[in-house]
Amino acid sequence: MAYMEREIGPFHKLWVTTSLLTAGVFFELLNRVTIRGKGNIPPGKGLLFVSNHVSHLDPVLIPYSLISKRSPELIWIPAKEELFRIPILGRMIVSYGGFSVRRNGRDLSAVRKILEVLTKERVLIFPEGARSIDGTLLPGNRMVGSLIYQSRPVVIPTAITGTERILPKGRFVPRLFSRIQVVFGPPLDLEDYYRRDRCKETARLIIGRVMEAISELLNKTKSQKI
Repeated sequence: MAYMEREIGPFHKLWVTTSLLTAGVFFELLNRVTIRGKGNIPPGKGLLFVSNHVSHLDPVLIPYSLISKRSPELIWIPAKEELFRIPILGRMIVSYGGFSVRRNGRDLSAVRKILEVLTKERVLIFPEGARSIDGTLLPGNRMVGSLIYQSRPVVIPTAITGTERILPKGRFVPRLFSRIQVVFGPPLDLEDYYRRDRCKETARLIIGRVMEAISELLNKTKSQKI
């Protein structure tokens, strides 16, 4: 599927706003969410948010943290196709900008689409490629390092804690009254990696630096009481 710039029409805007307000009730009233580091996010597009992944709630929580309710802009979210089959949750992710990626084999059309939007839009990727069962940060996918090398977006490391308690892997009914944190770190300086030749080792080094930055954020976040 080729990239097409998405404009939010009045009905889509109404749905996104309603969806965000609903998410706000869940995250703000039925739980306690703290969002920090938004000042680290530069204006404009060509932004890539890379986050750890511990719950199906994550691709709703991060857009909720970023999208303005008055003037919503979409965040492109490549995610496994099974996620979009979940009632309500799947529709919310689509409304924010989600699109499906096949997990089995290389989804070349999705890769091309991701490369296009990375240079022009705001994109959210979970580089681990799967949810962590116990919150431990999993290794990053080298393909994400390759995508970053080819598209050169502004990379914003992001850390989430708490959603693994609300809706962990294998649970279908969320728990309530939990503490959640979303932290956005400063953009990564990857210029030294961009000077290297395009190869598997360069992609491995880039994703290694990305995961290191996420890990540092997680360690700082878990050490702070909110």
